[in-house]
Amino acid sequence: MNTNLFFISVIQLTMSIFVGVIVLYLTYYLTLKVFEKKKYEIKNDNIAFSIFLSAIIFSVGLIVSTAFEPAMNVIQLIQNTAQSKTELFFEFVKYLFLFIGVGIIVSVIVIIVSVKLYNFLTKKIKELKEISENNVAIALITGVIIIVIALFAKDSVNMMIEALIPYPDLPAIY
Repeated sequence: MNTNLFFISVIQLTMSIFVGVIVLYLTYYLTLKVFEKKKYEIKNDNIAFSIFLSAIIFSVGLIVSTAFEPAMNVIQLIQNTAQSKTELFFEFVKYLFLFIGVGIIVSVIVIIVSVKLYNFLTKKIKELKEISENNVAIALITGVIIIVIALFAKDSVNMMIEALIPYPDLPAIY
């Protein structure tokens, strides 16, 4: 049995669950706070807002999930130089949180820009007001737009995060 690979996969699984739950809960909580602050009266039985919120949570999860593959690349790079499994774990956690931070920041930007741009293009419809009034059709369209833009953005976020990996410099070949 390859114990290093097993240890790395246990770290990844643990961090995926831990980070996933925290990031998605914070997304849920902060989205609710933003809507409260904007004075939208969202009732508990508002299906449209639930659809909209679900699209936001899915999009954040999709974009932030791109941080895990580069984090695993970091582990493979540093596992030979780490003095112990503890050092390897803390290096992994350091890079993972850096990568997740980038993912969160970009996902917030993607969602805000998506909603603002769509609001700008559809001047006759006030999407957020309609969603607060339980207009399911508007919530579905707005939610799908957020998800599709997140799908478009995820590869770019992955490349952005990959650029942060401390790959060793290779000699130039002339």
